[in-house]
Amino acid sequence: MSVISAAPSVLLPELLGVSPHFVLDTIVNISNNSVEHCVDAMEGFLTTWAEKRADRLKGSGGDDWDSKQEIEQGIVAFQTLLESHMDIALDFFEVWCMRNIFTIPAELPVVVPHQAGLILDQPDGKEQELLAEIDDLRRRIQVVRLPFVSQVGYFIFSVFLATKTQEYIQEGITDIRRAQHRE
Repeated sequence: MSVISAAPSVLLPELLGVSPHFVLDTIVNISNNSVEHCVDAMEGFLTTWAEKRADRLKGSGGDDWDSKQEIEQGIVAFQTLLESHMDIALDFFEVWCMRNIFTIPAELPVVVPHQAGLILDQPDGKEQELLAEIDDLRRRIQVVRLPFVSQVGYFIFSVFLATKTQEYIQEGITDIRRAQHRE
């Protein structure tokens, strides 16, 4: 029997747009909700059946059965058994899905749509050339940015200085007027 080695499942969320674990968790939650609905329906049926049985046996005097307690115990046992079997089945289902559905064989060439057309086989030195070009572009941006930052800084400092100068002049005038009023 040949074993197929699988590629890491990192590509699957990217290709599907959702993690396979989230899909399986949703299926498990839906299954558990179905079990809950089944148990609730069974409880309703048994309660109705016990009430009808009690009404039939009321006239004959043979009703010494505590239907409410028996139904409650039976439903708990039924729910436990059903949930136990569902858990086992869903565990096998999850493992099977992860091995057979959500697996990409390693020998299968997969191209993600946003990577289509990329040239991944670059000659030696091409990467260094591109990195040098990126560094050169960063230096050019820095050279253009520095004068602008300097001009903005100078302007802000000039406005601050003018504002402070005007405040000092106003304070001086106010002090002179106060001194004149005192005399």
